[in-house]
Amino acid sequence: MKRIFAGLAFAVAFGAQAATYYLSDCQAGAAVGCVVGNDSNPGTSATAPWRSTAKLQAAFNAGKPGDQFLLARGGAWANVNMVMFNFNGGAPAAMIANPMVIDSYAPSWGSTAKPILAGLTGESLFDFTNSGPPDANGGHVLRNLSLKGDGVGVRLFNGVQNVTLENLTVDGFSAGVACGGVVDPATNPSFITVRNSTFTNNRAIAVGMWGCYHVLVEGNTLDNNGFERPMLDHPIYISGNSYGSTVTDVVIRNNRLTNNSVSTGYCRASVIVGHDVGADWIIENNYIYQAPNTSYPTCWGISFSPANGGYLEGMDRMVIRGNTLVNVGNNAIEIAACRTCLIENNVIVWETITEAAGIRHHIAPTTPTYVGTALTIRNNSIYFFGTNDVSRGIIVNDQGTDHTVVSNLIYFGAGSFANACFETNLADSAFTAWGNNLCFGGPFGKAGTGDVATNPQFVAVPSLTNGFSMALAPASPAKAAGDVTRSAPRDKTTCRRPALPSIGAYDAVVAGCTKPAATATSLH
Repeated sequence: MKRIFAGLAFAVAFGAQAATYYLSDCQAGAAVGCVVGNDSNPGTSATAPWRSTAKLQAAFNAGKPGDQFLLARGGAWANVNMVMFNFNGGAPAAMIANPMVIDSYAPSWGSTAKPILAGLTGESLFDFTNSGPPDANGGHVLRNLSLKGDGVGVRLFNGVQNVTLENLTVDGFSAGVACGGVVDPATNPSFITVRNSTFTNNRAIAVGMWGCYHVLVEGNTLDNNGFERPMLDHPIYISGNSYGSTVTDVVIRNNRLTNNSVSTGYCRASVIVGHDVGADWIIENNYIYQAPNTSYPTCWGISFSPANGGYLEGMDRMVIRGNTLVNVGNNAIEIAACRTCLIENNVIVWETITEAAGIRHHIAPTTPTYVGTALTIRNNSIYFFGTNDVSRGIIVNDQGTDHTVVSNLIYFGAGSFANACFETNLADSAFTAWGNNLCFGGPFGKAGTGDVATNPQFVAVPSLTNGFSMALAPASPAKAAGDVTRSAPRDKTTCRRPALPSIGAYDAVVAGCTKPAATATSLH
């Protein structure tokens, strides 16, 4: 406790000396009436701003806790390539408690557009790193900027920590945000937040993190990213560190991902993907949409499984819940080597005839094998407009014991040639519970106690206009038919389920239902 107070006292002392610096330049894309600054100016007032990002880099790297660096709204900078690393006199706790901020300001000439920073060709625009040995540094905020380029928008590397990126527009890079370490675990960045930003046209990766701990990716919009190399590039790729160290506390939630990974007219790669070794990850309330008939079989929605081999890869206590996935390819949600993992309240929809699987669990494709056990799949709603032959709703194959599959709803539209609603090649003894599921329009496959085999009766056909809702009509046979003790305690809208829960992601809740308190939007 004394160390915490000492750090805060240091931050307060330095915060009192914090300075604010202003910059203005008028390169391509600047607003009409833009006024150029001058590096000979003091830079400490909006009326006498600096001009160049070289001045910003030097002042940032020599800065103090609480310093602010403000770029003129409507301004524009070209050929930006800044390496940002602040040692803060050996006291990173002070900077973390009172971070340095790069933001925007309203100039006297009146523009409201985000400042535009165009990166130097092939280089990182913001590179938060240190070229020498890893050093504890961080406590940085980057917000309200428009970043354009073809290299890397924001690079986080070599031990940087407590960095928040928010309300950014990131367009045209190879990688929008790239965070990672190397073989030495000390190089892994930590406490990285990316939120409320827009990513477009980033060729390889919009948000990529490899071996970064305590990560929050929240409230972002991603459109047309991850298309350069089919199957290999993705809009969101958050993974372990490729040398077996467990990456903990990753949250990916409330992001909107539309029409990503599209090459030659088709989505050809997973939209949210990760590998290696992780624990306590949450993937929730994300919206993944591909236009009808644009998904190749390799366009999966959410996929977490081993991929490297040579060491034991797998996930513990991963939660995938409340996501909406529409018109993806062969597997909507796919996991392997996942222990004590939970998949609940997801809505999966195909608007056209497809050949796909809703949720699939299987043995890892690499060796050695990390045995996935105690998987729970509950209260998911899966809608197929129609299928040709081998489509299945939920698959639990190959490995593990103590699995639970309850209260899921699978709907196959008229004329479907469904293989099965449910499939497993495991013995009954591998499951703690299997039952109270609904299957309509196809064979059950594996059935259980309390199952329902009739039309679930939705309020309306799930569609773009109703947010792909699979809410149940008043007379639905799925109502009050779920597993009483094992169903998810809340439904997709986060309303608490009644004592007799329904099958599927939506329950028979009423207006004014009890919802949990708002979740914090930062892990710091």
